Amino acid sequence: MKRMISYLSGAGLVLLTLVGCKDEKKTQAEQQALVKEALAEMVPVAGGSFMMGDFGMRDGDNLFYNSDIDNKYEHKVILNSFSIAKYKVTWGQFNRYREILDLPKTATYNKLRQNRTSQYLVESTGDNYPASVDWQDAKDYCQWLGKVSGKRGDLPTEAQWEYAARSRGQLFIFASSDNDYDEDKGFSSSDSPVGSFPPNPLGLYDMMGNGTDWINDWYAEDYYQHSPEHNPQGPDHGDRKVVRGYVELGIGGVLKSTTVTRNSLSLKKDKVHSSGYGFRCVINQPEVQNSTLDLESIRNNKEARVELMEKINASQGDVLKSAPLETKGEVIAVLVDTRLWDEVANPEKHDVQACGKGTVLDERKRAVLAALKWVQSKRDYQDVMQHMEIVPTMDRKANWPAHEAKVIAFLSEGETQKNYGRSDNFIPFAAQVTIQPSHYAENLRDIYRSLPAVQINTNEPLKPVNSALLSSCTQVTVEQHGWQKVNVRTH
Repeated sequence: MKRMISYLSGAGLVLLTLVGCKDEKKTQAEQQALVKEALAEMVPVAGGSFMMGDFGMRDGDNLFYNSDIDNKYEHKVILNSFSIAKYKVTWGQFNRYREILDLPKTATYNKLRQNRTSQYLVESTGDNYPASVDWQDAKDYCQWLGKVSGKRGDLPTEAQWEYAARSRGQLFIFASSDNDYDEDKGFSSSDSPVGSFPPNPLGLYDMMGNGTDWINDWYAEDYYQHSPEHNPQGPDHGDRKVVRGYVELGIGGVLKSTTVTRNSLSLKKDKVHSSGYGFRCVINQPEVQNSTLDLESIRNNKEARVELMEKINASQGDVLKSAPLETKGEVIAVLVDTRLWDEVANPEKHDVQACGKGTVLDERKRAVLAALKWVQSKRDYQDVMQHMEIVPTMDRKANWPAHEAKVIAFLSEGETQKNYGRSDNFIPFAAQVTIQPSHYAENLRDIYRSLPAVQINTNEPLKPVNSALLSSCTQVTVEQHGWQKVNVRTH
């Protein structure tokens, strides 16, 4: 009898072990599926700089967008690259996450699901609707996603959220598809399935409406006045967390539904018991040592200026790919400043072997065009031109054309066709040397014309400017003693 009981006990243990293994494998498969789905929804956002806050005084009307005090100190922010979810996390995803961790559904979900007076609230718990959760639950989900995927998952910082809502910091006051406030087709002021309305130009859905987004930062009304420039994380402590993406209907609601509007919720008092408190995650890039340019030192050092120019040309502009737009503008300012360089257009200094090995003036021109290789829009281009001074003014519309005119004047220098007559001292046996224009200035204008008004790419990586517009060379025509003409260097 004891032996039989022993056999039965052993068989039971084997059965429990097999069931446990199967459950563990099932859970692992479900986890992998959820992580794969979540990561597939991430939209890469190239880092850069922008002026964060109410930019109404810069858009040409010289009026702030609303009377809020907490967003009025417009300040420069520089962000590393990151990825952000195109959708808010849905109830379907959030409940699967809870099940994987063997956690019960939240009290908020159960309360909404069992509501007997509002079918609307019941529907808001559908698998494709945004999950409505407490800040800590949102934080835990994003960090769990990062942990199991081996990445750096978290809630977005307030700076990351605004930068993404404005499609990499452009002057977009609404996070809709067309920078417009349209109650009928631009956004959802109530709970809807995620992705029900078109995304913003960066490819992000529901950055305007369909509930709010929890933000990682603590809230402080005066934070913008002392925010750090690089990757700000918000105040060190507080009792309220920032929420973004709030939408309010009506005439007054327009002013409260902008990409620069800040809201907050108390973690002590405002526990979530209703719909509308959503979130999305970010994947942060590993911290790297930024290779920032000391432009003041470069201005004052000839070798450093030449080295910078050579690096830009050797990499065909790629060395500045991730540089802030302000840096690109300041680099161009160094390249076009005639006080810093000492050469003139002269055929003696032209290499007769290959394009791109000519005068320092020619190399500077090539570097100017190459510095614009990774601008993504006319807005980017204008910002680059605006910052062709170490301390740029705030009036972008008034200044960028004037700065562009300086660049065009520089690119046109030495571009008039010149006949040097007999030039044996420049090129042996040459009866006549003629330098033809290289059309750098025309290429600059073509670069601007080729760009979209705003950045259009959604999930795609940054797109370079057409390479044909980035290379232009002076053509040197040599007539050898009147009987032969040879183009010794052409593009």
